[in-house]
Amino acid sequence: MRARSALVVLSLVGLSLVTAAAPAKAAFHLMKVREVHAGTLLEANADFVELQMYSAGQQFVGSHLLTLYDQNGASRECTIPQNVANGGNQETILFATTQAQTAFATNADFTIPAFLEHGGGAVCFENVDCVSWGSFPGGAAATDQDGGPGMPFGGGIPIGESIDRKLGANNTLEATDDTNDSANDFDAEAASPNPNGPVNLGSPTCTPATEGGGDSFEPSSKITAPKHKSAVDVRKARNFQGKARDQGGSEVTEVEIALRQKRRGGCKWWNGSSFVGGGCSQKLFVEADGQRKWSYNVSKKLKPTGGRIRNYILFSRATDGAGNVETDFVPKGNKAKFEVFKGPITCGPGPC
Repeated sequence: MRARSALVVLSLVGLSLVTAAAPAKAAFHLMKVREVHAGTLLEANADFVELQMYSAGQQFVGSHLLTLYDQNGASRECTIPQNVANGGNQETILFATTQAQTAFATNADFTIPAFLEHGGGAVCFENVDCVSWGSFPGGAAATDQDGGPGMPFGGGIPIGESIDRKLGANNTLEATDDTNDSANDFDAEAASPNPNGPVNLGSPTCTPATEGGGDSFEPSSKITAPKHKSAVDVRKARNFQGKARDQGGSEVTEVEIALRQKRRGGCKWWNGSSFVGGGCSQKLFVEADGQRKWSYNVSKKLKPTGGRIRNYILFSRATDGAGNVETDFVPKGNKAKFEVFKGPITCGPGPC
């Protein structure tokens, strides 16, 4: 009798271990990529990725990988630092850059680096699910367990919008909402990031960008101060600021500025210590401080405009690790025309 009881107990223990182990095996598998956002017109680095569970108990994502791909196939593997708290059916998990959290006034569960691009790319959660868009070249590395992501969502991610997974008539995520074809499974929609909560669970450890198909894309830069067509107080006209972003996964390595002083008799360019003569189209660049966020301080006060000096134009250009150099200059982007006045400046209803 005792022997039989012991056998029953051992059998029950074994069954409980098997039962306990079963959820652990699938404790993160019943998940899909729900939404991907690759920045806005005003904040190119406002990237986010949202995962969604379609069954309860899938919150055990700690130590698993979220992999980001750019349009050349270069990738960054990000190891998730811990599990999330809420494992209910239909719960979401939000990975976002600091810029996205600011732009959408929300806190992410995990903070990721800016790496996604509108024109093409992919995101994979382990080999559980992948989505691709635009010009992404594909490849075995960005393939999930079911053979997805298939054809990329065409045309890339519209600037300021997300690609969002289509749901059935019940508006509930189910396994059948994934046909392993991104072109069929996603639509462009207004961005709507949804964290799991509690938020701010840390930053995944992400590997440096791997080589993709070769980075031949120019990086881009933007001048944030001074604004294009602005009037600047002479006391504040010595500090220039901006940001830069690489388009092909090689990272920005240098930002330079060129400052032109337009005079009645021609143009002069700042050489790092003074303005020197030169043709109006012959930009003279000097190195700024920083890469993704950059600044430059002019060592002398700029002379006010209105007399011999008509205006100033500031240009910025970025260089990436592959040696690509920014070549096009666009007003309100990496080109800012401004005037300098003795303060204080009184502005009308519009900006100065």
